[in-house]
Amino acid sequence: MIPLYGTLAYTIFVLENVPISSTLVLLVFGITLVLPLIFYGLLKRSGHITSSNLSNTKERWLPLCINTILLSIVVVFTNQFNHIILRDWIILLAIQNVMTLILLSIPFKTSIHMFNNMSLVLFLTALPIGLSPYPIIVIATVWIILIGTARLILKAHRFIELIIGLSIAVIVHLGYHWCH
Repeated sequence: MIPLYGTLAYTIFVLENVPISSTLVLLVFGITLVLPLIFYGLLKRSGHITSSNLSNTKERWLPLCINTILLSIVVVFTNQFNHIILRDWIILLAIQNVMTLILLSIPFKTSIHMFNNMSLVLFLTALPIGLSPYPIIVIATVWIILIGTARLILKAHRFIELIIGLSIAVIVHLGYHWCH
């Protein structure tokens, strides 16, 4: 869902060509929402995963690998449409998945919700939308706190897993902007 939200924001605030915007949104919708749902059903039926929470580190490997491959496919399409800002953000999402896969080898479970949502927040604050960044930052901070709190209440994660997830997004984005 996060790549779709980012793509929608990008098409609303940056793109002016409606047919290209529609095509881009449909591609991202299909690749990052429809296909993952199909893969989820297949993985659940085959017994590779037991629930959508992916509660143990072993269950997270295959879905994260699939997601990384699907994000790479989106990168190819966004590159073909010459949408550099969107393409670079999708690459950052894929890098975050790879970092999470590396942590799984320890084994350490990272909050995918936190790194995806923090990445979306960082992407949205970087878009040239012509608004003051302060209200966006306040809303984003509240949003991230609510997600973290929900994950703790649901006992889906420990606090350190949330912090690491948040840190992954911040480190990847800062690293990208430092290199560019």
